[in-house]
Amino acid sequence: MTQGRITIEALDSSTLRGHVLCYGSAPDDVTGLNMTGSGKTLHWVAKRGAIGDWCVYCHWSSHDFVYILSQGDKVINRENIENILDIDDEVWARYRF
Repeated sequence: MTQGRITIEALDSSTLRGHVLCYGSAPDDVTGLNMTGSGKTLHWVAKRGAIGDWCVYCHWSSHDFVYILSQGDKVINRENIENILDIDDEVWARYRF
């Protein structure tokens, strides 16, 4: 189900805090982000932080991506993030838990 890829080059190419690296939708179950296990659809956004780090935020699909950027829930489970993103260890080392 991987929907996007974040590379170290993508992280380093922008110095803008909040720069959207990629975004998409995933089920709230074990094949997706699995935040509550509801089976409903979640929207997610991966964004760059201020110091070259990054993180993923999500919320129900009834909210738009702009809302999720400012009000979304941070995804902290690596397995769930790997369900939606293809990332290597170097990129993982910069994830902001």
